[in-house]
Amino acid sequence: NAQFTLAMTPRVCDVDYARGSVMEKGGRYETNCGNAAIHFLGEEEKEERLGRGVYSVKAEAGKKGSSESLLAKTIRAIIEEERRSKFFDPDIGEYREVRYSDIAVLSRKKQGQIARTVESLAAEGVPVTAASAVNICDFSEIKMLIDLLSLIDNAEQDIPLCSVLLSAVGGMTADDLTNIRLAYNQREMPFRKASKLYAAEQTDLTAHKLKKFYEYFESIRKLSRVLDAGELLLKILSDTRMEAELLTRLNGVAALKRIHRFIEEAVTPEPLCVHAFLERLRDLNYKIEYSENGGEDSVKVLTMHSSKGLEYPIVILDNLSAPFRGLDHDEVYVEEKYGLAANAFDTEKMTKSSTLLRRLHELREAESSIADDLNLYYVALTRAKYGLHMIFTERTAMADVKYARSFAEFTDFSVWEEYIVQDELFDLPKQERAALVFRPDEELARGIMRAFTWEYPFKGYENLPVKSSATQLLPEYSLVTEDNITQGSLFDEGGDYSAKGETSKEAGVAYHAFLESFDFALLYDENGAFVGRERLTEIVEKIQNEGGRVEMKLLSAPKIVEILSNPAFRALRGKRLYKEQQFLVSLPVKDTYAKKEGADPALFELANEEIIFQGAIDLLAVGEDGEVQIIDYKFSKGGAEYLRSRYRPQLDLYKQAVAKIMRVDPKRIQCSIVNIYHGFQADMD
Repeated sequence: NAQFTLAMTPRVCDVDYARGSVMEKGGRYETNCGNAAIHFLGEEEKEERLGRGVYSVKAEAGKKGSSESLLAKTIRAIIEEERRSKFFDPDIGEYREVRYSDIAVLSRKKQGQIARTVESLAAEGVPVTAASAVNICDFSEIKMLIDLLSLIDNAEQDIPLCSVLLSAVGGMTADDLTNIRLAYNQREMPFRKASKLYAAEQTDLTAHKLKKFYEYFESIRKLSRVLDAGELLLKILSDTRMEAELLTRLNGVAALKRIHRFIEEAVTPEPLCVHAFLERLRDLNYKIEYSENGGEDSVKVLTMHSSKGLEYPIVILDNLSAPFRGLDHDEVYVEEKYGLAANAFDTEKMTKSSTLLRRLHELREAESSIADDLNLYYVALTRAKYGLHMIFTERTAMADVKYARSFAEFTDFSVWEEYIVQDELFDLPKQERAALVFRPDEELARGIMRAFTWEYPFKGYENLPVKSSATQLLPEYSLVTEDNITQGSLFDEGGDYSAKGETSKEAGVAYHAFLESFDFALLYDENGAFVGRERLTEIVEKIQNEGGRVEMKLLSAPKIVEILSNPAFRALRGKRLYKEQQFLVSLPVKDTYAKKEGADPALFELANEEIIFQGAIDLLAVGEDGEVQIIDYKFSKGGAEYLRSRYRPQLDLYKQAVAKIMRVDPKRIQCSIVNIYHGFQADMD
């Protein structure tokens, strides 16, 4: 009453709860009989904001389904806790134990969360009856059968093979699969090949299981040529005693029903062979709907709307913090009073925008839907006879009800303060374990000790990066000598090429851009001779006059002629040129990261470890005789010796990368630095 007195007002809906709708006690239960509880799942882990870099499988794997899993576990824990308690049944006038059939889980939407709740509860062994259909292809036993059929259709697959080996068909464990991979751990070898080699060459229990599996698998592959998929699956269920194994599981009957529904899809409307059935599954997007029916004694999972007029001893409301709806993308709204409300399209600008009529409709629709959702919330909270459990993601402040986006924003938690569950009350009971007395297995004991005392052989290098670049690997640059100016970046401050307040950094960028776009074939006449400074000056001035770009004003024609007259550019004739050539290559750690300033000397011992190195070469020239020239542009006030000492590590890395990618001897690779600032060339020894 306190909750809806605050939420249901004439301003929000047509109901004035405080004046005419307050609920009164019915008299069937004693005062303070029954219970209510509010559960908070806690804030979802905020995704770590990673910078650009190598994709992390570990980071991505943790994101999927964490909140759904926690919600399902919470619901299941509530169910198990309630089943260990009693409730007062007014129909018989006494307390009795809670059964599965006394519990109902209500969800707002027919699709989405309710389907995941049904799937999770069924997977946990809780008998479930659901009004909405679920996709049986999401259940583990059906996924295994799909993998089995896929393997029969195409045996050259690793993942389906592992799935089948771990099932009743293969009868193997994760340790068996580990033994196979450890015995044949070559990177290039597929697991399917390793399994066959293990079965042929080894003699232990794992090999025995593999031989038995392959013998049976080959027999059913032959049968698949004459039997349809349904007949083949029924034979496999019988041969492997899979049905009996399922029936030993909690809620195994429901799992078996799902399997028979799956087989029914393979024979209706006509029997299909294995390949045709797999194609049909792909066409169905691996979705086969099935209404879960756990029998009379099962938890009911249904929508709040369909629960109208029904009551249950125990009611669980799942994730009341879920938003009501996403963005509405309908192109045209239909409103009873005002007619059609479409977007406005500007065909010239190719843009779309809302209209006044459409906005009016959205406001009216929002007001109407808020009233409907508030009424639905009232229905959900009044379905419980004896026990009510409300699940939220986190505690939020009660917003203006008129603009609420979830049931949580309808809720004033101060009203429910005494019913908030503060601690972990819903841990599942631990199973009793029988004590086993046996003679110790010394070999097993030694194996356990080796497993628990094993140490990672590369301890201390876990944070070694997978990918790096020259900027990250080279040591920090310090003050230089010649000009007593800071050389801490690619482009130095100051210089003679400033124009109209532009910095030398912008001038350096302009010279780089010019060389990147320049056609070096212009350096030679029709006879292949170098054109000379006079002709080169004409070419450069013509390019400057025709350029029309702001950065062209930063260039000095005499300086460009001086740069292009260097021996490195004179020798480009007849060579294949690669400008701004980017590369990605794996190089040994001992030759790259180990040389980083402050790196652990022990990294030199990692002979087999490699790191992915990326970079970009300003100009790469490859001759017909196999000679390779790396030309790097620098805009620096430093002299030749300074440039050699400063940039030798970078060019050594580039030389290693080019040698590996192009498969040439490093001795045939020459590196040169062209100082754009001064116009001279410095060759590396």
